[in-house]
Amino acid sequence: MTALEQQIRDETTAAIHAWIDERLLRTDLDFGDDNKR
Repeated sequence: MTALEQQIRDETTAAIHAWIDERLLRTDLDFGDDNKR
């Protein structure tokens, strides 16, 4: 694997984790809203 391929893989992994974290955060907020009703 070249350095460029490694960089692309690292950036893709970081982007996926950021997306997952955002989804989990939104899910937590949704559950919080449900508990208030």
